[in-house]
Amino acid sequence: MAAPKVVLRVDASLHLASGHVMRCLTLAKMIRQQGGECTFVCRELEGNMIKVLAAEHMAVKVLTNRNQDICGDFDARLGTTQEVDAAQTLAVISQTDADIVVVDHYALGERWEELIGAKDYPVMAIDDFTDRPHACDILLNQNLGVTAGHYGGGVVPEACEIMAGAQYALLRPEFAAHRAAMTNNEKADHSRRNILVSMGGMDAQNATDWVLQVLQSCTLPKGWNVSVVLGSSAPHLKSIEAAIGSLNFGAELHIDARNMAELMARSDFAIGASGSTSWERCALGLPAIIVSLAPNQDGLAQALVDAGAAKRVALNDSRALADEIECLLSDGVQRNAMACAAQDVTDGLGAQRVASRIAHFLQTTEDG
Repeated sequence: MAAPKVVLRVDASLHLASGHVMRCLTLAKMIRQQGGECTFVCRELEGNMIKVLAAEHMAVKVLTNRNQDICGDFDARLGTTQEVDAAQTLAVISQTDADIVVVDHYALGERWEELIGAKDYPVMAIDDFTDRPHACDILLNQNLGVTAGHYGGGVVPEACEIMAGAQYALLRPEFAAHRAAMTNNEKADHSRRNILVSMGGMDAQNATDWVLQVLQSCTLPKGWNVSVVLGSSAPHLKSIEAAIGSLNFGAELHIDARNMAELMARSDFAIGASGSTSWERCALGLPAIIVSLAPNQDGLAQALVDAGAAKRVALNDSRALADEIECLLSDGVQRNAMACAAQDVTDGLGAQRVASRIAHFLQTTEDG
């Protein structure tokens, strides 16, 4: 068949983590690299990342918030109902001549997928849960330890193709490239004296400020520095900029960082949210102290701990965070063991695998 045309329905907002948009952007770039065409469909919610997508030269169709004639259950995360959203999305899809629709959205589920599928558009859903019903043709769950066997009992249609596990983690190519470029000595060397703090692009809970306060209380050894990553739409960005200026250790703020692989490769360990950035850290063998910032991150966080790739603390448990920081600062052997465990989680080639599976699915459907 000709190069596939793909529509990606995804949002970022104060209530929806930016990681959803970023992993869809990664997939779109890989599809485009393989010759396909991609169009994003995003709602203009507060904290959206429409400008970020446009800056990456992606076609973006913006949905307006239209709440009149509500005929279903209103969802504040969506700004409307699934029925209204599906109708608006279908109007865009019909203009793009799409071959498949990818949806990555906690507020869009089985009902939305049924409405899209009813118009004969195949649907691929990206999700982080194993108990949320779907009416999709392909399902991707990139989380560690998840298998197709988790989707029994009619959660997905019988014919649904399932891609499950961290080998499908949607990472930008630079992570695999940095991983491949690192020598064995570099992979084993965790003495760079740098800590990476990345609590999510939006960080609506301002966990970054809490982490910086705890780091200040730890009194970092001489020569250690901290790199802080935030998105330009983060609601607490200004206060973090001010806080960094008063710290008793060296720190630099990276806004909308485009060099995350480099930042991770030059860090000894990270303190971060247990979301999709976890796979980036693992690909580069970066030990982490992780914090669950939403209930859906709990399973992933525990899986990383069980794998030996991370330590876990609860949000605002300052004593526990300080203890883990001090432990990793002083124990290079433990950092190295965690780094080796992290490298075993994913190799960074998931986006390539997923894009190829989409193309194969469409080819098989056309041939059939």
